[in-house]
Amino acid sequence: MMLLKKGRLLMFLGSQVIVVALFIHMSVHRHLSQREESRRPVHVLVLSSWRSGSSFVGQLFGQHPDVFYLMEPAWHVWMTFTSSTAWKLHMAVRDLLRSVFLCDMSVFDAYMNPGPRKQSSLFQWEQSRALCSAPVCDFFPAHEISSPKHCKLLCGQQPFDMVEKACRSHGFVVLKEVRFLSLQALYPLLTDPSLNLHVVHLVRDPRAVFRSREHTTIELMVDSHIVLGQHLETI
Repeated sequence: MMLLKKGRLLMFLGSQVIVVALFIHMSVHRHLSQREESRRPVHVLVLSSWRSGSSFVGQLFGQHPDVFYLMEPAWHVWMTFTSSTAWKLHMAVRDLLRSVFLCDMSVFDAYMNPGPRKQSSLFQWEQSRALCSAPVCDFFPAHEISSPKHCKLLCGQQPFDMVEKACRSHGFVVLKEVRFLSLQALYPLLTDPSLNLHVVHLVRDPRAVFRSREHTTIELMVDSHIVLGQHLETI
């Protein structure tokens, strides 16, 4: 009888040890998962239309030393297919944004001339602090804010592969984009498990946008043609 009671006690204690061990294992696994999740880069898309203040907001993000920022990477898609329409280019723009968020800069191969390239091949690259400071460009310390004008003069000859290396060394990837005219087309990025995507959608009073656009008619002629197509001639 005594042996039976001891056996039951040992079984009970053994089961408790197993439960505690399982709980500890789950807690450690959860802690490691949370740490792994916290190490994932945070992806931010600053989305707006032309002349709506998105450049200013994007530059605010871009001045943070742990942010890799690019301004309007989809410009390369639109300037490659100038006879197309915005709606037809949505998928190409979306795929390009996804690749850039994941720091895969080979996506630009389809939109740039073949052969060796410099980081200056990238549209508005000088607006990115990450590409204008060490270790990408040693002319400017990483803790200082550089002037785009001076950066363009001194850092433009860095090889293009430095763009991808710079992207992978930062905890935040921020893209500012105006060439995305459908939130529905954006949905696959929001549901992509490989992205930790946050969207900052800027809206400005259309009267102010119109007033500002009046002064940039020539600069935005190609974009206007892609957006409006044949209707541009009747406006």
